[in-house]
Amino acid sequence: MELIDFIATAVIAALIGFLAQAILGFSTKNYLMIFIVGFVGVLLGRWAVKSLGLPVIADISVFGSEPIPIVWSIGGALALAFGVSYALRGKGRGRGKRKKR
Repeated sequence: MELIDFIATAVIAALIGFLAQAILGFSTKNYLMIFIVGFVGVLLGRWAVKSLGLPVIADISVFGSEPIPIVWSIGGALALAFGVSYALRGKGRGRGKRKKR
């Protein structure tokens, strides 16, 4: 993978991560988290197409790089964003020991 391919994949991954969090209604200001969700979604999408033999519904190939299956990448990013939102949902709100009155 050349540098330009990695940059193109990173930009698409960031957009997919942002879209997945927007669909779920989960908002975080941590842009690194959005990028990671999108990048893992792209990896899961590529894995699903190659390993499971799922059909490619829509894909993007930038500068002749390996195609990114958009639909399956968004699905992988949605799954990961759901897990992240569930893990961070109750943070700081009554978790742990409660004080006795």
